[in-house]
Amino acid sequence: MIDQLIISGLFIGLLGSLILTDRSATWLFTCTMLMTYFFGLVDTPEILDKATNSGLITLILLLLVSIGLERLSWLNRLSGKLITPGYGVSLLRLGFVTAFFSAFVNNTAVVATLAHAVRSNRHHPASKLLIPLSYAAILGGTMTLIGTSTNLIVSSFLEDATGQGLAFFDFLIIGGSATAVGMLVILLSSSL
Repeated sequence: MIDQLIISGLFIGLLGSLILTDRSATWLFTCTMLMTYFFGLVDTPEILDKATNSGLITLILLLLVSIGLERLSWLNRLSGKLITPGYGVSLLRLGFVTAFFSAFVNNTAVVATLAHAVRSNRHHPASKLLIPLSYAAILGGTMTLIGTSTNLIVSSFLEDATGQGLAFFDFLIIGGSATAVGMLVILLSSSL
């Protein structure tokens, strides 16, 4: 019972600190984790096991690959060709390319790479393309195991609990359907 009260207090303190102070989130989370360790709520093997979680390591590696992809010149050239004078066509082309790349690379990197082309295009205001671009990246990320960090973390938890994680394309049918419907909704709502 006392352990639950301590954890609740630490959680409330962490949340309050995140909202009310200007300390970095990394510093606050690290201090909270250390307090749980020093109060004996977690032990050393458990901390090391979570720090070397395969889902977390995969996520970090994907972020590094994404940073490299942001610097590729051919990707910037491709993004410049996606936007045409027709708004609906531009929205579809940009949306489906974004969704496709987001299924295999970090969403933030895809949006960051394509945002420059959206801002510098001469056909449409950037404000009409940036939100659909973000939605397409989110939807596209739902199609594969590595498309979004949430899928990776859930798979690693499942692997810890059962010994087997999720397969790479386990999300494809539902994620692909959600992406297609989402793109249709974006297209229809943009024409209103």
